[in-house]
Order: sequence, then structure tokens, then C-alpha cells
Amino acid sequence: MGRIDTPDNRLILALIIALSLIYIPFILSHDFERLDFIKGDCSYYRAAIISILSDHDLFLDNNTMREDPLCGQLALGKKNRLVPKHPIIMPVLSIPFYMLFKSYGLLLFNVIDAIILMILIFKLNRLFFNEWVSFATTIIYATGTLFLDYVYNYSPDILSTVMVVGGLYFILKKRYHVGALLLGLSLFAKVSNIVPAGLIIAYAVFVILKGDRLTSGEKAQDMTRKVTTILVFLLVFLIALAPLLMTNYELFGSPFVTGYQRTAERGDGGRLHIFDHMGHFDQPFLLGARRLLFLGRWGI
Repeated sequence: MGRIDTPDNRLILALIIALSLIYIPFILSHDFERLDFIKGDCSYYRAAIISILSDHDLFLDNNTMREDPLCGQLALGKKNRLVPKHPIIMPVLSIPFYMLFKSYGLLLFNVIDAIILMILIFKLNRLFFNEWVSFATTIIYATGTLFLDYVYNYSPDILSTVMVVGGLYFILKKRYHVGALLLGLSLFAKVSNIVPAGLIIAYAVFVILKGDRLTSGEKAQDMTRKVTTILVFLLVFLIALAPLLMTNYELFGSPFVTGYQRTAERGDGGRLHIFDHMGHFDQPFLLGARRLLFLGRWGI
């Protein structure tokens, strides 16, 4: 971040202090000793950590907290064993927190993740607005919206968003290699990030090609430099996809198959049934909008 005494860095420090003073009492207002921040899919992300640390594998048959592992939250791997349906990047990154503080460490990981996201949002705002508008906007978003509920959680969505917003920020700062790395890893956090990542990459290519206006004698040399920049940028993005593709291959036998496409659940007669969960994300637009706006189980 550079010198601590610059206005932006002083405000970032103030942001961290302000969010800590809000988030800590918010967390303490919950019965967190019951681990009720581990909800929904969170228990399966934690199960992946336990399996890695205890069994040194990703076979979750014996690590789920539910009696029936065929509940639609695990996937059938290529060795006919139940493996994570969800991405494993968050469990891998949060292993040190779990080793130090067990399940409470996952809440700490989430809070730190949330604060990092707010810092990125502040710095992104600062590219377009003055420091006080950026600071106020970030505080309002961090504490006065539904985002506050995500703080008391172990949320893959926060980590995913950190990577996308970080990728966008670094590309706007013309640090294309760092941006490409984060955008590539964002697909490991959530494959659907291919949509925002693709748009950001297309914008980066456009900006690189546009460049500065040059004389005719400089254009040929400049075009070579631009093409080289784009190729290296795209290469870094592809390299950043390697963990996702390798994990898919190890678990499912193909780099392009994810756990969502091999979801295991109990079918007729108690038999194992495999279905493609991806279809659950492909809903009619108006139906999806209605669910997000009016039905609490799915949206607001």
C-alpha cells in the first residue's frame, strides 16, 4: 500500500478499525459458540478441510455431518467415492485458520475476507471519486446492506467476489498480470465467474489495443508490444486456470467436469443417482427475478 501517512492509507486503516468495531459486536450478538455460522453448504466446505487434515484425501463419505451422505451436497468421483461437489479453493486457503482455531477459525477467515473485499471496493472507488465519497460509500455498503449478513458466515461468495473485484482493480491499474491471475483463480472459486471474468478480460484487451496515439513510424513497433502484452496476459490467465482443471481431472477424470455435474443423491429404491446440478442455475429470467425479490428462501 506504500506510505502509511498518505490520505488513502490513513482511510484504509480507519476503514479496518471501523469495520472491526462493527463486525465484532455483530458477531458477538449471535450465539456463535453453537457454530450456527456454519450453515447450508458451509458444512461441506468444512468437511473438505477435515478430510484433508485427518485422512489426507478428498473422500468425504466419512466426513459429512449428516447421516445420509447422498443428500445432494456431494459428488461421485472417478473412483466411485463421494468427493466435494463444491470448489475446494476456500477450504485449502482456510486450512491454517482451522488448524489454529478449529471451526471458529473459519469465521475469522470470513471476517478477514470481508474486510479485504471492502478495502478493494474502497480502492476501486478511489479510481473515480474522492477519498471521502469512496470511504462513505464503502462503509454504507459494508454495514447497511445485506452484505452484513454474509460477515457471520463461512462464505465462498465473499472469496469469489474478492478475486473478481481484485482482478478488475488491478486491470484498471494496468497491472494486467496480477489481474489475470486473480480472474483465473476466481473460476476455481466459482465457475460462473467466467461471465464477469470474460467481460473484464475483453475490456483489458480493448484497452491494451487502444493504447496511445502514435505516429505512423511508431505504430508497427507498438503493435508488436501490444500483442505481446495481450498474449502474456492471456497466458497468465490460462496458467491460473490450472488448479481448477487439475482438480477436476483428479476428482472426476476430466478437466471440464465439476462436482455440480456429478451430484450424488439417493434415487428410487435408495439407489445412488447422479444428476447435473447445473440446471438449477439455469432458470427463466422472470421466475428467477421473482424468487430473488419476493421469496426469502432464494433471495431478499
